[in-house]
Amino acid sequence: MYLIELAGAVILAYLAGSLNTAILVSRIVGGEDIRTLGNRNPGTTNIGRTLGRGWAAAVFFGDVGKAVVPMVIAERLFFSAETAAGMAALTSMGMSAMLGHIKPIYFHFKGGGGLATTLGVIAFFVPFELVLSMLIGFPLGMLFFKNKKYKLGRWVAMLIILMNPAICLLTTVLLDISVAGRIKIGGHPWRLLIAVTVLVAFIVLINIKTVLHPAHEKR
Repeated sequence: MYLIELAGAVILAYLAGSLNTAILVSRIVGGEDIRTLGNRNPGTTNIGRTLGRGWAAAVFFGDVGKAVVPMVIAERLFFSAETAAGMAALTSMGMSAMLGHIKPIYFHFKGGGGLATTLGVIAFFVPFELVLSMLIGFPLGMLFFKNKKYKLGRWVAMLIILMNPAICLLTTVLLDISVAGRIKIGGHPWRLLIAVTVLVAFIVLINIKTVLHPAHEKR
């Protein structure tokens, strides 16, 4: 039964992840495909440059929500994050949603970098550590990548994501504060630390070409 539920959850997460908010918004609001505008990347930054910050915010929260909502439902109905099997299933769902954004079945497998969706998946597991990563990573990223093109939508976001496993490990060692249910600040079990590390490694591997060869980034 577990394998059947897992397969169904992973497929549904991928289908939800494939709902690229930037492409949908650009078609509905602007009447054009965002993949033909600006730097041709179907993500928050390009929407902000072409349609405005308000629509960029809508796209960002849409890309976050499409990952978080299925995972919340799956956790409540099928998989407990308190077990290794449940954590593995939820991690697989997160990776599937991220892959859906990058290779969306509805849009000929041409999507974005998946960073906003990755932030949503990480927020599902460690919301407070993600906020801490943002508070530290945002000013550092804006400083170190000030001359990078599309620094906010790609480089700063990637730095925040990369910092998260280290932040999680640090808070686990130093703190153990229960907030609500399984949500804690620090004191995390090993299975959660592994899950976050796997998710970060997954998105880095997918984006490694752009990280190592920024000249290949879409203009």
